[in-house]
Amino acid sequence: MSLDKLHDPVLPLDVLIDVVELLHNDPQTLLSLCLTNQALLSAAAKYLYAYLQVPVPPRYHQKFQSALLPCYSPFVRYLKVICPWSSNINNLKKTLLTMMSEGATFPNLVSIEMIPSGFVDSSDSVNANDWIDLLRQLLEHYSSFCELQLHRVPHCTEMVMVAQQASGLRKLTIGGYNTTTLGLISAPRSHDGNLSGDFLVSLEELNFIDPLRDTAWSSKALSSFMPQLQNVRRLTLGPVSSDVDELSILCRLPNLKELVIRYDAHSSNTIYNPKRHHPAFHLQSLTVIQTLVSSSSTRSKNNQLCQWIIKIATFSSLQHLHIVNYSLWDSCEDFGYWMRGFLRARKNANASYDAIIDHLVEKHSTSLQTLYLGYGFIRQKMFVLICKNLKSLRELTFAADPSLLRIFNRSVSRMEWLHSVQIELRNVGKELSVDATSLMKGCPRLGRLQIDRQLYEKLLAFDSNGEPVYSVKETYLLGARGWDTHPQPSYPSGLKDDYVDSDYDYTDSDSPYSDLEGVGWGANADW
Repeated sequence: MSLDKLHDPVLPLDVLIDVVELLHNDPQTLLSLCLTNQALLSAAAKYLYAYLQVPVPPRYHQKFQSALLPCYSPFVRYLKVICPWSSNINNLKKTLLTMMSEGATFPNLVSIEMIPSGFVDSSDSVNANDWIDLLRQLLEHYSSFCELQLHRVPHCTEMVMVAQQASGLRKLTIGGYNTTTLGLISAPRSHDGNLSGDFLVSLEELNFIDPLRDTAWSSKALSSFMPQLQNVRRLTLGPVSSDVDELSILCRLPNLKELVIRYDAHSSNTIYNPKRHHPAFHLQSLTVIQTLVSSSSTRSKNNQLCQWIIKIATFSSLQHLHIVNYSLWDSCEDFGYWMRGFLRARKNANASYDAIIDHLVEKHSTSLQTLYLGYGFIRQKMFVLICKNLKSLRELTFAADPSLLRIFNRSVSRMEWLHSVQIELRNVGKELSVDATSLMKGCPRLGRLQIDRQLYEKLLAFDSNGEPVYSVKETYLLGARGWDTHPQPSYPSGLKDDYVDSDYDYTDSDSPYSDLEGVGWGANADW
């Protein structure tokens, strides 16, 4: 191939974009691609500048300054604002004002997210006007956004009142809310007392996460709330009072496709019956958070949970089912108590989901793509049943006996689309030796296998003859990844906290990064 042809794009731009998307969480590589040639710049800049954070971590300072340029500002789609302590809010306001004064309109901005830099007491009344003014300025300047996320920010109720002034919102996430916030949301009013109908009517996704202690939906608030959510497709509800039958209320939402809901002690008392209630649920994704706070969980209670889930899924065409079978934060006041509860929950989490698996095989065999059972225990017989019938599965998470590994390769070889498996082993009597290469070779697409805290990733290379050669990379995970007590806030796909600098103190009042002058673009920039 001549040198002249090397400067021509080998692949069409739309194909290059699909390839570069695999590098969305690797900003250093994206920067290198941007500096290679015009074709790669057009493909990589879309992901390099898509996610912007304020205050700016030191290593991404020049990226931030470049994002303000007219040629790159249209690529910015997600803006995260790290809320510092009240004493440092002036520096944050200075940074944002500098950003807005330089003409960075970000015409394609779709999401504004505000999160605290640490624990913030939502009842603190210091500088309440500063927080409210900060949000108001963002909403006024970036009118194109349609997603707003408030994660445990101070003065949550007051900021929700400001958010009501925004029209055309399609996604709203509220974290760290209290009963007052719920009352305001269920009967939204602007400052002049008039109803703000556009605030909720336009929503397609609504998430209530991380409620403050003793915060729960009442029957009156939830019932008055539902008529305004006719366009909502995804809902994360949060805790409800013991006298609320949430299923009978939520089934009235005609467009609801994704639901995150808690299963509490009273949930099994629901009168909802999918064969009698019209309309019934027609979900594509269901996440159930089962609260385990004591060792009182019995087989009969577990069967009640299974029947409760089956009621929701009966007329649905499920693609994703997540069962998080413990929730500890609600009853823990100190770390020691939390750890005792965590170990107790794991010990008592030998939950059997045979009834749910039978239902999935019968009703959802062609649609189900993700099955997350957390610490739910699967016997060999049920694992074989899953592999034989749920052939559309992409991701599978469960707990099992070590003997299951003997049939793992033979069973998953039937699954054409399976690419990720997580297994927690139980009853391990001695040190277990895992031959990951043998386990993964039978399934062509299986690229990620996690057994307890050991992660195995399949790598592909080519020998001198051009033939593919597979190998397995082994990594030990320090944390219990994949076993979260709560579903995490839904960040944009591939754009999570990859750009957060863990070594940077966002509360430092003397930080030089509130002043954005004198920084430019350069090939030798330290990103």
